[in-house]
Parts: sequence; C-alpha cells; structure tokens
Amino acid sequence: MKQYKKDLLKGFEKRKFELTELQNGNSLPWWIEEKWILNGMKSESRNDKLYVNFLTDKQWESGTKIVNEILVSELEMEDYSDFSSKIAELDMQKGIFSVKLEQFWTEFDNKK
Repeated sequence: MKQYKKDLLKGFEKRKFELTELQNGNSLPWWIEEKWILNGMKSESRNDKLYVNFLTDKQWESGTKIVNEILVSELEMEDYSDFSSKIAELDMQKGIFSVKLEQFWTEFDNKK
C-alpha cells in the first residue's frame, strides 16, 4: 500500500472507521483505481458506511492508472461524475500532500 493511502487509512481509524473491504483491479470501472468500504465502529453519531474512491484521470486510456483525486461518499458512485453524496474530496494533483490532507480532514470532520 502506498504511503498516502496508509496516511489516509490512519486518519479514518483515528475517526473510528475501519476498512472492511478493499476492491481493486478489473472488477472496478475504468475510472476507479481502488475503492475502500469503511464501517463506523460503535458510534451512534457516525454514518454506518463510507465509500472511499480513488479516482483516475478521466483521459486515461491504458497503462498505469494514476489517482487524480480521492472522493469519500455516503453512497456508491453511479458514474465518474456522481458527486451527489460527497462528504470530502482530496485533490492529488499539484501541491503539498500534507497540507491538502489537513484540509481534507477539516472538510470531512465538518460534514460528519
């Protein structure tokens, strides 16, 4: 697992969510590199289930899938433009990851 994913997972664990399912490979649509399904751990104020989608470049055609953004939602995404149940989003393009991650957690904590 790449370091940025480990850092993200630690943040979810700190917020009392556990990774219950990890999906990757050909079972996913072309626009998702990996998907996590998280469940809240015994907290009545938490949503029971979250979906963490590692979205790829929409121009991607072949080769290695590169994660452009990470989207956390309350429902599974129907297609690559379905942001209807978005909780938080992390842009993986230019910028300092640690700063972006801090902003991501602020957005996440304000919506949860």
